[in-house]
Amino acid sequence: MTAGPLESSLDLLQVGQKQIAREKWNRKIVYRGTGMPGCFSAALVLKQAEPAVLFGEKIKTGSIVVQPPSREAELIGSTNWDGVNLAVPFSEARSLALNLTGDDLDFDDIPPVSSLTQQARKRLGLAAQDLLRRSKQANEFETKHLLDQFTKLFLWELISSQASKSASLQSCRSAAIVSRACDIAYSDDVCSVGLVELCSEIGVSLRTLHYAFRDCIGISPATWLRRIRLNKVHKTLSASSVGEVQIKGVAIENGFFHQGHFAQQYKRVFGCLPEETLGRH
Repeated sequence: MTAGPLESSLDLLQVGQKQIAREKWNRKIVYRGTGMPGCFSAALVLKQAEPAVLFGEKIKTGSIVVQPPSREAELIGSTNWDGVNLAVPFSEARSLALNLTGDDLDFDDIPPVSSLTQQARKRLGLAAQDLLRRSKQANEFETKHLLDQFTKLFLWELISSQASKSASLQSCRSAAIVSRACDIAYSDDVCSVGLVELCSEIGVSLRTLHYAFRDCIGISPATWLRRIRLNKVHKTLSASSVGEVQIKGVAIENGFFHQGHFAQQYKRVFGCLPEETLGRH
């Protein structure tokens, strides 16, 4: 639309049908078309010289633009555009939304343009840039995990922008916090993950973390972490024979340094002492 040479760049990451791309261009252009078949498509506007226009509606920087399913869109892009595009299969997007909020995602209810807070825009933009940077050195499994994590964050920010400040929003937020805590605990060495690390990684206070776990699963995050570690101990002892492993060593490896307390907690959960589990082989 504007005269002069077009300068553009594309940084693309694709895993199966899911993809994220960062696009930049310097001239005002017009885009017409539909999204990827069978996919939920959306874009985060990181930077633009002036508001772009979609379906006659001006798009502010920091907005999420949604490509309606099976509907051709016309985007009049801004000069000096910088945006992140995400495409996710509908089935996966619905499943993730259900896990995050407890509700099925109705794509027809999502408006073409949704505004994010400045904090949410910054959080999502940094996450996208970090994903694209880290994926260049990650293996296939790590890349898939990183893209899955970003997809959850993207959908959470989009859903949060639609929700009213009500109990339902608090429920959504609690579910998202617990889901994120689970991802951290199961993807890392759980022994090195404590409550402080969880709060720092998720970006919430210890009080908020406690309330989220209480609301969603009815136990404290400390009890939840302890059960994960106890399960790891039980799994190791169940698969080992007497003389093959030292119970004390396995306990310490999983964060239990007081053997008396460890044995009591183990019996309370599994109904037997650690040496009884090991002695079954």
